[in-house]
Amino acid sequence: PEFEEPGKILFMTGIGTEGDDLKKLKKVLSQTPGLAVGESPAFKLSTFERADLSYCFKSGVLTDLNDAEGRILTEFIVPYPPGIPVLIPGTRLTDGDVKHIRELANTRTLNGIVREGGRIYLETCQN
Repeated sequence: PEFEEPGKILFMTGIGTEGDDLKKLKKVLSQTPGLAVGESPAFKLSTFERADLSYCFKSGVLTDLNDAEGRILTEFIVPYPPGIPVLIPGTRLTDGDVKHIRELANTRTLNGIVREGGRIYLETCQN
């Protein structure tokens, strides 16, 4: 666990974490006496596209942030500080992701975006 206190445990996941890994963890935790296991809304913010995306990383296109919902990201989105990716290549962008990127872009230095003419662009796969 990354953090624990009475009644709460925080587990951090990474790029290599698969859905089955989370299911196994949830199963083990739900079998632990005295531990209530809940759902985190963070698991529902993004969907990682598990298809072969190698073509995306060779021919990405700049997409206006306003048009990015539903597109597949080809770059890491990394706010500074703290310098930890919040979105990774292969993420199919949701409305919540787009709003989060906009908020971060207005309050922090943000790697993975292009600012031009007062607009924000992301590199995404060609649809």
